[in-house]
Amino acid sequence: MAAQAQITKVQVQIFGENPVTLYNGESFYVSDPSKTFYTFVTIKNTGDSSGDFYLQFLDTDTGTVYLQPAIGHLSPGQETTYSYTGFFANKDPLNITVKAGYWDGTLGKVVWDDIFKYTLTGITGSVVIKICRYGINIPKMFNPSSTTTITLSIINTGNLSGNGFCHIKNTDTNQILGTQTFYQYTGSQRLLAYNIIINQDTTFNGKIEAGHNTTIDDTYSFTIKPSTIITPTNSNYIPDNDEGYHEETKTYQIGDDPTIKEIKMINKGVVTLITPDKTDDTVIKTSINGNEIVKDINSQYTIITDKNDTVKFEIDNLGDVAPITISYQITTLKTIE
Repeated sequence: MAAQAQITKVQVQIFGENPVTLYNGESFYVSDPSKTFYTFVTIKNTGDSSGDFYLQFLDTDTGTVYLQPAIGHLSPGQETTYSYTGFFANKDPLNITVKAGYWDGTLGKVVWDDIFKYTLTGITGSVVIKICRYGINIPKMFNPSSTTTITLSIINTGNLSGNGFCHIKNTDTNQILGTQTFYQYTGSQRLLAYNIIINQDTTFNGKIEAGHNTTIDDTYSFTIKPSTIITPTNSNYIPDNDEGYHEETKTYQIGDDPTIKEIKMINKGVVTLITPDKTDDTVIKTSINGNEIVKDINSQYTIITDKNDTVKFEIDNLGDVAPITISYQITTLKTIE
C-alpha cells in the first residue's frame, strides 16, 4: 500500500473568536468580514508509506484553483495542519472544495485521495440600517409653522460597522426636513430625535428613510393632521404659546348631533377641542355666540375668542343615529385683560 491522504479536520476562525469545526458540506456565516479570517485544514497520511503531500483549494462552482500548497513529507500515521489567512475570493456565497493528496512518482502527478466541501456566506459584508418599528414616536397632529418632534430608533442589522444616515422627508414635495449621519457598529441601536417645522396647513405626508452611504435600506411612511386654528373676524386677541391649562378630559357616548361642550368665556382666550379617538367620518361643528364658524372632520380645533363669547362644540355624524364614543379634551388658555 502506498501513501494516502485524508482530511481529518477543517476549522474556520474569525479573529477574537473561537475556532469552529466544520462538517463536510456545512455552511459558515462570516459575522464580521472586516476582521482577520483563518482557515485550518488538518491532513493525515493514512497509508503505509511516506510521501510528499499537497492540498488544493478550488471554487466548487467554477473549478477555479485558488491555491495548491505543498504540505510537506509525512510518515505513515503522521498528520499536520495547514493554515490560510483571508478569503480565497470576494464573492457571496463562496463554495470551496478542498482536496488532499500525495505525489505519485510513478505517475508523475498528485493523486487526490480525499475531498472536503464547505460554504462561506457574508464575506462581502454590508451595513444595513433598519428602522425599529417599536421605537417610533410621531404626534397625531401638528401646529403649522411650529416645531414638531419625531423620535425613532435605528439598528445596524448588517455584518459590517460603518456610516449610516436617517432623514425625514415630505413625500408631497420630496423636501428633506431633517437628516442625521452617524457611524453605527454592527448589531447596535441608536435613538434619533428630529425637531422639524412643517410649513403647511394640510395633512403632512411624511416618510422616514434610513440607510448607508447612498443606499436606502428601510422606509416608514406616516401622516400627521394639522391643528386647525380659527380666528373669528371680530377677534383681536393674539395668544402666547406658553399660556394655558387643561380643563377636562372625558369619554362621551353620543347619538345624533349632540352638544359636546358649551363654554362661556370670562376673558379673551383660546379654546381647543381634541378628539384623538374620533372616527374619520364624524364632523365637528363649532359655533361662537350661535354662529357656526367651522364644520370639518379634523380631530383638533383651536378657537380664538373674545370676552363673554359663548363657544359651542357639536357632533354631526352625518345622520347616523347609532351612538358613537368620542374621547375628547378641552383646553382653555388664561389671559390678562
